[in-house]
Amino acid sequence: LALRFLLELAGLVAVGYVGFQLVEGPARWVTAFAAAAALAVTWMLVVAPKAANGIPLSVRELIGSALLLAVALSLGLIGQSQPAVVLATLVVVNTILLVVLGQPGTGGTEAVR
Repeated sequence: LALRFLLELAGLVAVGYVGFQLVEGPARWVTAFAAAAALAVTWMLVVAPKAANGIPLSVRELIGSALLLAVALSLGLIGQSQPAVVLATLVVVNTILLVVLGQPGTGGTEAVR
């Protein structure tokens, strides 16, 4: 879970960087902030473990991984291929670990709510 948290933070920074690179002039700061805020709000409403949306935790983890992989893809599309590959690789490894190990205290499966 610590790796997942670090990947979430890296995703916020990366999507902000992508937004910054896509726009010229002073608007680039607004775009960078808006991109990071959009990811954070989406994460909070859909992916976060305490989100009240009825989506099972295991599905939320996969949605989160898909979002982070989209961020990695966006890094690659703006020419940052090495950070994109590193982020994507870490997301895939983390997703595999989450699936194999499950959440702590649940014995490898999702706890009943």
